[in-house]
Amino acid sequence: GDFGGETMPGFFTDEPQYYRWSTPYSRHMESWFLEQYGYSVKEALPALFLDYEGAEEYRYDYHRMTHEKFTNGFAKPLYEWAEAHGIGITGHYIEENDLSGQMLCCGDIMPQYLYEHIPGIDYLGRRRPPDVAARQLGSVCAQTGRKKALSEMFACCGWDVTPSELKHIAEVQYAGGVNLMCQHLYPYSIRGQRKRDYPAFYSEHSSWQAEQPAFNTYFNHLGCALAMGEEAVDTLVLHPIRSAWLTYRRVKHGTSVAALEHDFMDLSAHLLSHGLPYHFGCESIMRDIATVDGAVLRVGRCAYTTVILPACDTLCDSTVALLRDFIRGGGRVLTYRHHLPCRIDGRRADLSFLAALPDLTDEGMTEQLLTRADVRVDTPPTAAWRDVRMMVRATEHGRLIYLTNTTEKDICGIRVRVKNCGGMCGIDILSLQKVSVFGDRCGEDVEMVIDLYGSEAILLTECEPLPMRPRKDYAVRARLCADKPLTTVSVTDNYLTLDRACVALGDAPFSEERPLERIRDELLADRYRGRLTLRFPFTVRDLPTRLELITEPPITTLTVNGHTVAVGTAHALDRSFRVTDIAPYVKEGENAIDVSLDYYQRDYVYYVLYGGVSETLRNCLVFDTELEVMYLRGDFRLSMPAEDFTRCGAAEDARWREEGALGVRYTGPSPVLCRPDPLPCAASVTTDGYPYFMGELCAETTVTWHAGEPTVLRVGGRFMTCRVEVNGKAAPTLLFSHDVDLAGLLTEGENRITLRAVNSPRNLFGPHHHRIAEPTGIHPPTFSFEKQWKGGACPDFVEAPSFVDFGLWV
Repeated sequence: GDFGGETMPGFFTDEPQYYRWSTPYSRHMESWFLEQYGYSVKEALPALFLDYEGAEEYRYDYHRMTHEKFTNGFAKPLYEWAEAHGIGITGHYIEENDLSGQMLCCGDIMPQYLYEHIPGIDYLGRRRPPDVAARQLGSVCAQTGRKKALSEMFACCGWDVTPSELKHIAEVQYAGGVNLMCQHLYPYSIRGQRKRDYPAFYSEHSSWQAEQPAFNTYFNHLGCALAMGEEAVDTLVLHPIRSAWLTYRRVKHGTSVAALEHDFMDLSAHLLSHGLPYHFGCESIMRDIATVDGAVLRVGRCAYTTVILPACDTLCDSTVALLRDFIRGGGRVLTYRHHLPCRIDGRRADLSFLAALPDLTDEGMTEQLLTRADVRVDTPPTAAWRDVRMMVRATEHGRLIYLTNTTEKDICGIRVRVKNCGGMCGIDILSLQKVSVFGDRCGEDVEMVIDLYGSEAILLTECEPLPMRPRKDYAVRARLCADKPLTTVSVTDNYLTLDRACVALGDAPFSEERPLERIRDELLADRYRGRLTLRFPFTVRDLPTRLELITEPPITTLTVNGHTVAVGTAHALDRSFRVTDIAPYVKEGENAIDVSLDYYQRDYVYYVLYGGVSETLRNCLVFDTELEVMYLRGDFRLSMPAEDFTRCGAAEDARWREEGALGVRYTGPSPVLCRPDPLPCAASVTTDGYPYFMGELCAETTVTWHAGEPTVLRVGGRFMTCRVEVNGKAAPTLLFSHDVDLAGLLTEGENRITLRAVNSPRNLFGPHHHRIAEPTGIHPPTFSFEKQWKGGACPDFVEAPSFVDFGLWV
């Protein structure tokens, strides 16, 4: 309406697709096939499910048709309507990371980016993303001149994801072409099921929100820098999605394109592992905007002198014509694994002119490409190239080189050689301050040595460089040594999550104690409606001086050990969570909290849950009555013996875990509240009486320092952020790094070092009972086990709760 283009500048489209869960079809398919191909679609349909002689041609035609109709019938008219109304379109499609995913949803992702003002992707989970999705996006943006490339990121990471892990997830994508971050998500409330909506969140519910301005500033600076000028890329990789059209069958989803996809991902990994930048060439886009000028192949605004033909089976007729002209003009074309196409537009054809081309896997061929590069980066033998990401941009101010360490480990001695360069210096991405680097002139070139300590990144620039420090003076960073281990000074209030209860329906007696997840699921399955009472038991050895109960609505009656208590009006954790002082009503020994409420769900809830509706509709469902855990908060520790915590081995997490902390699972007796002394060990808060803890740990040590000695302190452990003080004066806060430079704050002799670290809400909110102790792909069923309970049992549910580490050491 009247708000379009100004108050409401545009729209974010989330996951449009032609159909992910079954074979797409249209009542118009028959007329389309007859008009475009001259035969009935009924001839092609068996090929979508069966394999037989000639099926490849039918499949190619069908997938080409569905892709083109989706693009021209949805993406293009939506974009044209938005253009006509002064409205911007951004967002992302879905399953962009590989060939089988694209075939599942839209048949070819890259042409969709032509019809977004800010093209976008998304990336889910905590594992480091492959390069493919970001490079597909970055390639189209570079070729068509779109300056902003968006990624919706950080969903499904779990409450425990650290800022440095988020930095890794983002920077792999930024090196591939992304320059605009869309964080998932910023909820107004985490009441009820909302806290399970693919966390973590980047709102007031984040334990490190105070440092998020610095986080956002860092990526604003980086995105701005990586939108300057043009990416310096000389190599084009033709995208093999059309070969997937030949073989893809939904009934054999991944296996039908497995060999093609394996080679495709290996090619991307090969280029990455040697630090060779590249763009993808989409044949559908190239048909309209690619030209040949002698030994240069131009795709829109980009020019390439090397083209890599991936392992593929078919090419578009227009691509074949471009390759013929490019080869005649002296352009370099390489094949991959000597797997050559034998079809044009899905039909058998003579492509023998490609047979004599050199192959990227031939001896010395990769080194030839590296030798031709204007910027060459060599990682030390102790690091893999996959741990480092790079982007080079040509700007009006000279070349800009972005290097990032996507791991927690130190990568020292990275060699960067820049041709025809007068000098370079570094730019700190957060502060934008220039820093001198170690390097020497080598004829017309510059060769530098760069260190990227855990999670660090740097921009290198030719613009008004500072004098370089001679490489002969280079040395690996030395660090301070603390005089003694950290001692805990204080912790904020402890928590206990109450997630087991007895349930009474109406006037019926209480059941045995059950997981709340089971109670919730069985009430839904039975479509219960009426009065309901939950009894949460807990045990106290030593009465705490402060004990609060944190509850969520709706509660009609609250009793503690038979005493009716008015629900408090203050809030904690969320503005709708209520805090009630229950210390006066608690006793030593067994205690019980009863909450009564009127339980009901509309018929619509059951329709959405059990009616086979779309994922989109299910994601929008709001329950009328939400049964949630409760939290005890106060000055107590929990009697949970350290020997009953088991560190979960990698085998349990093999499907998810790539790096980072593993979970710990507690298999001992039920927690008992006891006096809060002694304070927990700073290095192992989780297993020392504070497993459900969310808050701040303050610990101290001393450092003896004399002028001329190192000033960098490394803080070990797993935490979100850590504020550092030296003799009561603030030092830089640890956000991305575990190293803090205390220069200018240290004084001669003994110095008091104070560390104030916060952890995530993960140990409070869970997931506590998933069979994988610390999954890195989190979604609502990871917590709720919805529709999984049968006869009181659930295959994915584990009684013993799991947690993650929280602690510090120096």
